Amino acid sequence: MKYLLSGISDLVLAGLFIVTWVDPLRFSDTLVKSLMLVMLMEFFAMTRHRLFKSGDNQPQTVTVAGKSHSLPDKPPTN
Repeated sequence: MKYLLSGISDLVLAGLFIVTWVDPLRFSDTLVKSLMLVMLMEFFAMTRHRLFKSGDNQPQTVTVAGKSHSLPDKPPTN
C-alpha cells in the first residue's frame, strides 16, 4: 500500500506531461517551460553518478525495482 501511495505523485506528473504534450497551452503558457525544467532536473538527478563521479574507486550501484545492480566504470564498446 505504501508503494501505491508513493506512486500517485508520479502518475499525476505523467498525466500532466501527457496533457501538456497533446495541448501545450491548455493550462498556461509557462507550463511547458516549467516541465522542461523538471525534465532537466530529473536528467541531472539520474545521471549525477556519471557527471560527478568520486575518486574513491568504489563500485557504483543503482537500485531498480528493489534489485541492486553494479554499474561498469566505462560504457561498453561495440
